[in-house]
Order: sequence, then C-alpha cells, then structure tokens
Amino acid sequence: MFKCHCCSGECKKSGHYRNRNRVVQRFLCVRCGRSFSESQPLDGLRLDHSKVVQIVRCLTEGVGIRATARLVDCDPHTVLDVLGTVGEKCERLHDKWVRDIKTGSLQIDELWSRVGVREGEVQAARRYSPAPYVGVTIETIAGTPRADRICTSHVERCNLTVRHFNKRFVRLGLGWSRKLENHRASVALFVAAYNFCKVHSTMGCTPAVALKITEHTWTVEELIDEAAMDQLLP
Repeated sequence: MFKCHCCSGECKKSGHYRNRNRVVQRFLCVRCGRSFSESQPLDGLRLDHSKVVQIVRCLTEGVGIRATARLVDCDPHTVLDVLGTVGEKCERLHDKWVRDIKTGSLQIDELWSRVGVREGEVQAARRYSPAPYVGVTIETIAGTPRADRICTSHVERCNLTVRHFNKRFVRLGLGWSRKLENHRASVALFVAAYNFCKVHSTMGCTPAVALKITEHTWTVEELIDEAAMDQLLP
C-alpha cells in the first residue's frame, strides 16, 4: 500500500499516464486529498527506454562514450547521464545480491587506470618498455596456501576482459575517465553485466547462475529493470 508523501495517509489509484520510460501510476491520498505519481525507476532520464537499453548494451561491450553517442544518435552528455544513473543502480543491486560468496581459491592482482589526468602528465616516456628482470621471490604472508596452485593466470585473464569490455581501462587510448563518479559508474555497470549477463565460456553460464544467485542469464534490459525496480522496493 502506497503512503502519502505529505501525511503518510493511505492512498488509492487515481489514473495513470505514459512517459518515455513506462506507464506511470497516479495516486490520491484519501486523508489530505493530494495526488502524486509513483517513483520512477530511471529517475532523471527523459529518454526512450529502448534507447537506454541500446546505450547500455554499447557500454557493456566496450564502446566509448562518443562512439556510443554516434551509434544510437544522441548527445554524448546523454550517454553519460545514462551511465551515471544505471551504473549507480547496478552498484547498489550488486552490493545487495552478491554477498557471502564461498570460493575454493582466490587470485589477486593490481589493475590500474587514470582518472582526471592525461597519460603524458603522469607516465614516463618508456612506460611500456620491457622492465629489467631482477628475479622472483615466493613468500607466504597469510594462511597456508598450496604452493603448487599459486599463480596469476586467471586473474590476468580477468584483467584482459576488463580492458577489453571497459573503454576506460584501455591503455594508450582516449577513453580515460575525466571524472571519478563516471569511472565508478562505469566499473559498476561492467561488473554487474559481467556477473549477470555474460556467459562464461568455461562454465557455460553466467557467474550469477553458477553461484545460484539467479536462475537464468539476464539480458541487458533485465539488468536495467532489476536494478531500477530494486531501488523502489521497501
């Protein structure tokens, strides 16, 4: 039961209208007589839902902001608005759903990207020249891991996937983030799409299905709807 935003009284349905996103229900408070609309799942976006889906599909496939704008025929700032709105909701959805995961092993490695500065201002001219080989020392710093299973092959492959499907991590490119909030939204969108929408070749399903978080592979449209509607639930 919806409550009035003014007096918290009970409300009844009072017509509806359709905007570019969806059919919006109107409500009337039986106590104070005020009317209001239900909360919008993609608040702040005045864009056709089909175009929002197109934009998110491009972004999750590693297409840059300006290229996405050209492909879907809209302004680059509109693409950034969609990224910020959907990315923030995907971050909350992922943080709520992906918890208490049990795994048999972990591989950890660094993954860097630039935010707000040009590459020439922070990196040496020979940044990508081969570094001099000094040596390798294996040392256990925590727990009792099996030495025969210590490697970084899987996490390095994961890093490659990140750089391939997220333009902001591509080296020697122009897709670096100018603002931290855009970078954060881009990472959240990539992680959510990777876990819920992309079928892993070695497992034959998405990570979310493998961990029984969901029962089927989500489409990008399902991810957007789930992330948006999850914010409207009490």
